Amino acid sequence: MNPASCIRFPVICLCTALLFGCGDEKPGAGGSGGPTVKRVSSPGSSSTTASNHADWKIVSVETEKKVADRLTVTLKGRKRRRQDGREVPLWVVVAKSAPPIQSKDSFKQSYGAPAGMVAYSPFDHLGNGSITFDVSKLGKGKHSFKLTIMDSKQQEHKKELKVEFTRGQSQLFTKVGIGVDVTCGGAQKCKGSFRDGRLTIHGAAGSKVKFGKQTGTLENDKFLKLKLDYWSYISGKSIAEIKALKLKIPFEISLPDGEKLTTVFEGRVVEPLAWGRGMLKWAKGGSKLPGEPAYRGKPRAMMHGSEFFGAPKHLHEVDLVTNGKSELDTKKCGTFKNSKGETRTYSLERERLTLAVHDRRTGRLLKKKKLKAEFSNCPKSITKLSGELPKRVKSAVVDAWYRKTFLKLAGK
Repeated sequence: MNPASCIRFPVICLCTALLFGCGDEKPGAGGSGGPTVKRVSSPGSSSTTASNHADWKIVSVETEKKVADRLTVTLKGRKRRRQDGREVPLWVVVAKSAPPIQSKDSFKQSYGAPAGMVAYSPFDHLGNGSITFDVSKLGKGKHSFKLTIMDSKQQEHKKELKVEFTRGQSQLFTKVGIGVDVTCGGAQKCKGSFRDGRLTIHGAAGSKVKFGKQTGTLENDKFLKLKLDYWSYISGKSIAEIKALKLKIPFEISLPDGEKLTTVFEGRVVEPLAWGRGMLKWAKGGSKLPGEPAYRGKPRAMMHGSEFFGAPKHLHEVDLVTNGKSELDTKKCGTFKNSKGETRTYSLERERLTLAVHDRRTGRLLKKKKLKAEFSNCPKSITKLSGELPKRVKSAVVDAWYRKTFLKLAGK
């Protein structure tokens, strides 16, 4: 086994392997700025014949130059086997001085653990495992703690090693999905999410938060909510200019310990034209843009979903908006008995749509249309529940009606 194969940057890699074939190998050379490799010596252990068991020993420890808030120890081991072929459990005992372990309940085991010890068995059936420590509460600088690897032969097969690392600046972790999830290293420092233009965040009391042009201070057991002022980014710009905008919304948090963490929200989670469409969408009392000029002529443009009919140059030229409602109708085809002898009903579904066109500024209904899809034919033989999806109204039919209605209202 090559110890270099154990390296997973940026983690500390502790390799335990078969004694023969790896004792004289050298860790792989890292590139510039890579991990600092340290050989950890451990007490020797007597080798035995392979027919009885394969002994194991620690080969090397790979330490990155610095860690932020999470320190991961990755383990590679081979469990010793008894003469009857059964594996002897391999345990990791963590010193009390070590930082707290994250998600330790997932591998903490008490059954069979060495007596009087808090031991963990993070290894899978291939001998791979890892333990992640939360070091976010430690001060910056050098730190160390001890790990002990052992099996049920505690004294005969036990290795102690010293884990050394340097804690540096905390880091912001972001995960992009429907919105953005934000974590400042340890979750106790800050944790939040960005959805629909609103940042919701909580964490260490006294932390100063700046998001775009909005600012706030975190308080104990309270969520801070900051909403982007969309209009300040798109006001006075044409639709073409808004579409071409490549915004970068800065996020900054100053923690009570003096650390300042920053990141930038950009890409598909920051879409100015989507903001504009959101400000135009139908509302019961109407949707008006800040400072838009009055208009009483024929409709110039209509917004349907993400599409504009009428080629408006500015958002305030969109005079009409659409609003649809979708419902499902059910058609029963009969009953049958399943494998348990229970009576079940076989049914089909189809979509029923209500389409509407409204005045954007007042919300007043101008035109309305109902459409429905056709049901599928009931099967001649029923032996199981329906696996068919509901029949939907074709989008081309919906678009054609909206386009025709807009042209009629616009007098074209």
